[in-house]
Amino acid sequence: QQECIVVALLDQLAPVLDDTLKRSERRMTQTHSEREQELAEDISGISNTDDPNPDDGSANSDDSDEEDAPIYNPKGVPLGWDGKPIPYWLFKLHGLNHFFECEICGNERYRGRRNYEKHFTESKHAYGMR
Repeated sequence: QQECIVVALLDQLAPVLDDTLKRSERRMTQTHSEREQELAEDISGISNTDDPNPDDGSANSDDSDEEDAPIYNPKGVPLGWDGKPIPYWLFKLHGLNHFFECEICGNERYRGRRNYEKHFTESKHAYGMR
């Protein structure tokens, strides 16, 4: 009986699992710049490829009211990929409440240790070392 339930659930989740597998394989073959471009397209909602189902704008009239509304962000946390503030616990977990300054880059401030350490490979830091 339990096996039948598991098989039925697997049948329902099969399309989701296939889509996830395809997306992960596609992401593994993308370059860093292609991933950034895809992320920018997701954020802006604008695609460089031809859309097979173009919208005439009338269906999104309700959504535009929500987009125009100001976002409530009392603690000044950075915005996530969806344009909304990330959860405060995630903000603290990643250490984004700490700023690190790099004297070599002209006292540029970086939010979080990861961003600070990542900037060492950028051209601005290498140029400052000269």
